[in-house]
Amino acid sequence: MSTDPLRNSGEGNRGVHDIVGSRVLVGTQMVDVSRLSTHPVPMISQGLITVAGQGPKDSNGAGKSSFIAALSLLHADDQWKLASGAAGAADLLFTAELAAQETRYSNADHGYIIGVFAAPGAVTVAELEESSLTVWLRINRKAPYLDLRWRDGLYLAYGTSEAQRAARVDELWQALPFSNGRTDFHASRLPAVLFGGQARCVSFLSTSVRSSPTPNLLAQPLNDLSTARIFDAIANLTGLDRELEQEQALRSKEHGHRVKVLDARRDLETWHREIAVVEAGIAQRRGARDQLGTSQAAWHNRCARHLVDGLERAGQIRSDLSALDTRAGQLNGKVAEVSAQIETLSDDEEFARQLEQAKARRAELNRRDQALDTDHQVAARQLDELSGQHRRLLELARAADGRMLEVAAQERQTATEALERALAGQGAAEAAEQQARRLLSAAESGQDLASAQLRILDQAAVPAAALLDVVSLDPAERPTWEPGLALYRDAVVVHRDQGAQARSLLAGLPGSTLILADEPRPAGVPQPPEVRPADMPASADPRFDLAAFLTAIGRRADGTAAVTDTEAGVIVLGGFADPLTGRPARIAAARQDHAEKTALLNEAAARLSAARKILTRAEARVRAAEAAEQASQIQVEIADRRKENEARLEQRELLRPAVTAAEDDYAKALGAAHARDETLANLRGARSRLHGSQRVAEDEQTRLTGERDELNLIQRQADWGESNDAARRHLLALDDVQQRRTAAEWNEEAC
Repeated sequence: MSTDPLRNSGEGNRGVHDIVGSRVLVGTQMVDVSRLSTHPVPMISQGLITVAGQGPKDSNGAGKSSFIAALSLLHADDQWKLASGAAGAADLLFTAELAAQETRYSNADHGYIIGVFAAPGAVTVAELEESSLTVWLRINRKAPYLDLRWRDGLYLAYGTSEAQRAARVDELWQALPFSNGRTDFHASRLPAVLFGGQARCVSFLSTSVRSSPTPNLLAQPLNDLSTARIFDAIANLTGLDRELEQEQALRSKEHGHRVKVLDARRDLETWHREIAVVEAGIAQRRGARDQLGTSQAAWHNRCARHLVDGLERAGQIRSDLSALDTRAGQLNGKVAEVSAQIETLSDDEEFARQLEQAKARRAELNRRDQALDTDHQVAARQLDELSGQHRRLLELARAADGRMLEVAAQERQTATEALERALAGQGAAEAAEQQARRLLSAAESGQDLASAQLRILDQAAVPAAALLDVVSLDPAERPTWEPGLALYRDAVVVHRDQGAQARSLLAGLPGSTLILADEPRPAGVPQPPEVRPADMPASADPRFDLAAFLTAIGRRADGTAAVTDTEAGVIVLGGFADPLTGRPARIAAARQDHAEKTALLNEAAARLSAARKILTRAEARVRAAEAAEQASQIQVEIADRRKENEARLEQRELLRPAVTAAEDDYAKALGAAHARDETLANLRGARSRLHGSQRVAEDEQTRLTGERDELNLIQRQADWGESNDAARRHLLALDDVQQRRTAAEWNEEAC
């Protein structure tokens, strides 16, 4: 029962490691854990332990799972997440709602798991006491969730009932020394301190039942299968099970022969052991007869000592009870005397009435004075705030530059109208710039001419190009050819043999214009003079030959810049500022237009920024003019508040003599009341102490009476079997050493 000082004191606890060692669990006790009883439960270190129980309605709710979980926590099972504080351990505590006892009991704030570890080979009581170690785990509702303490020897909560054991457990816990110097070890250090960090428990609790016991690697997760079952499943999948069955049959046959040999050898050894047991029994019976006489003599001495001790203690108890009766009479007289004095001092209605009048007059005058003072302080703070506000408004009013509020408002209206005009101008400039940027992007990507038709033909893998991208004009050819080509701005050029396919693809775009071109001649093959005149434009795209188209256009023109088709009477005016044909020329023109629109947008932004600045200054002047008017109003209010405050000061000066006289009267009455109350308090304290002494005397009398009843002298006399004087004479006949022996020592010897 002693505690190892090297393990339980000082800074040395920081190095505590594996205190359980090779010991095994031989007993456990749980207090306020689930619905479990507080009885100590013995344990075995080998074999199968079955846990059963009866809950409120059936076997559910009996606490079987909680008992197993508590044992795994005592063995530092890592599934509790000990490194994180083991917050789940709080679920083991008794919860009234889960136990259907919320109307009778409350939830437990903490509980205990107590385990007794002893050497594996300990059998006798002496061996268990010498090697045992009692480990206490305190489970708390809040962090830290686990506290650890221990003590050598057997250290359990004892008592004859559940209530006694539960009431004593906190006191026993406080008596244990701290496990870590001035504090206790918590959940994170539990495995290392108890078991040196080695796993002593691997637990799993599950109520699921599978429909088929055969292992199946395709239907079950691997962590649900043991190594042997995984091997069986792999053998079934690979076809090795038949060969394993044949080998198992041969091994079984050989094993049968070996079993017969071992059985015969065991039978022989059993016969030898039985003969030895018979011989030992004969020897033990002979020794037992010799010890029986000694045991009977020891028991006879024990009964005599037990009876004499009881008689002596009963005499002491009678004497103590007589003294307690005398003491109770004295205390009752003192209590009556003090109670009479208290009643005399408490009965004084006139004194209480005068004190209440003085208190009421003092409170009324103080209230009036305090109200005036409070109003004065509030007004003073308001004056400070108004003065500060007046200074700030005057500072703001300087920005008005002497303008009245009407003039400043008119300037703001003018600046607002100018800003709206600038915003409108900037919006128009932004729209023009965005349109120019879209046109530039379309020209750079080739999407500015017949974009829809070219996209459809490209998706169908039909070679095509815009007419104005195919034709290339020199500056000298522009006046002659541009009027004729302007009518075909959105025309698309395709090969002649693909004209029907292109027409079918563009059927959904009415108004599309197709120009059929010939395949270009191979290099070195000249064009016939009648097909390509000398003044015909060159083709910018080598994939298409537009000789037929350009010849027809050239034939219809009369050679002037205005007449394009004399026969049909079509006239297109030329003189375009930018070239119509060739993508580089169109891109350059689009860039120039975008640059001009960007410059216009920058000018509009500059005008908008200037208008905003003018409006900002106008608004600041309006605010300054408004501040000037507010400052004038506040100045008038400040003057009124100061006059009111001066009147309050005069009222307080007139009220001051009456307040002072009321304070003096109340102080005198209060002093007399305090003296009277102090006397009453002293008397009541004396009476409380006397009552406490009476309760102590009554408790002691009850204890002595109970102890006297527990002596059970009748049973002791029956065990002795003779008279009381015979027991005393029997003890006097013993030698000095035997006379000093107690009843417990005689009882142990007899046992």
